Amino acid sequence: MSSYSSFKKIENEIYLNKIEPVGATVEHFEQYLDEALIFLNSIESKSILIVDLTTAKMLTANLKSKLGYFYRDHRDMIKEKVLGAVYIAPSPVIQITLKNAFFIGSPPMEYKIVSNMELAMIWAKRKLILEKTS
Repeated sequence: MSSYSSFKKIENEIYLNKIEPVGATVEHFEQYLDEALIFLNSIESKSILIVDLTTAKMLTANLKSKLGYFYRDHRDMIKEKVLGAVYIAPSPVIQITLKNAFFIGSPPMEYKIVSNMELAMIWAKRKLILEKTS
């Protein structure tokens, strides 16, 4: 089975979750959610997550629901581990997909939707600086 996503550290307290251009089958998406939970458990300090949806395929209504329920079911852990998330979604269609998923279960941390990696890094670094100075 092709990998649907990957998680990697790109800077101190900044992680990248890259969604690959593989069709999101139920099996792929459930594996992704399992990997996301493992990733969350591995974070040692409150961090920023950049989710790169640049090449992501559309999610079905069922998968959008699964994402929303994941946020709802793991709300406390996400709040504890993730300072903020920034979603790279250059396509208006992907932005609408995110907003629909967030209607079911919004992320329990501050988040931003941007169009490219440069804006994502600016937001991530600013968020970390604000957290450390407050």
